[in-house]
Amino acid sequence: MAEKIFNGRELMARVVSKPNIIGIIFFIMIWAISEVFLIGVIAGLFARWTVRKYDRTVINQIPKTSLRTPNTISYDIPENISHDSAYDQLLNYPDNSTMEKGDVFEAYCAVLLDQMTYTIHSINGGGGDGGIDIFASKSDELTSLQILIQCKNYPNSNIPYDVYANLAGNVRRERNHQGIIMTTGGFTAQCMKFDEIDDDMHLIDGETIRRLSDRYLNTWNLNNILQRAQQWK
Repeated sequence: MAEKIFNGRELMARVVSKPNIIGIIFFIMIWAISEVFLIGVIAGLFARWTVRKYDRTVINQIPKTSLRTPNTISYDIPENISHDSAYDQLLNYPDNSTMEKGDVFEAYCAVLLDQMTYTIHSINGGGGDGGIDIFASKSDELTSLQILIQCKNYPNSNIPYDVYANLAGNVRRERNHQGIIMTTGGFTAQCMKFDEIDDDMHLIDGETIRRLSDRYLNTWNLNNILQRAQQWK
């Protein structure tokens, strides 16, 4: 009988002490989880601070230019260009001029589009323009499109596909945008193939520019065009 009482007391002691052990184990587990969580929060905050610091460093290294911010390039307007049409004057623009032929062509395209009722916002030509020479828009009662234009004054060359792909990539990254490539030359077969299936890209070759010039710039000369374009630089 005494042995049974002893065994009963021992059993009771074990039962009474068991919850204490479980409680200690539970406390240790909660403490460990909270420590892990706290370390995770601190690591996350540090990583976020590091990323933001890196982003600020990268952003500060980017040239502070914008499609909507015109460059301060003035045109050196030649005197007495003696060819008949404005487009012929463009093609025969002297190589020894202080103004690059590419800049002259950008001005020409901007004025041509302006006469075709596009709204010209800026001419961005020059280094660091991101492949966008002219920023324009076209609006009516129902829609408004932003137009990204690249100009290539290569009368004896075809524009390769990588030029097309670069502008098309810029167009697809934005909503309600279209792209136009204008050249005094032509385009490769690959460019023409993709142009047929891409409604947001338009290719204008030298012959098309001549026809448009005969219609919209028939009373203009190159001097007038360059003077007009200064407002968008």
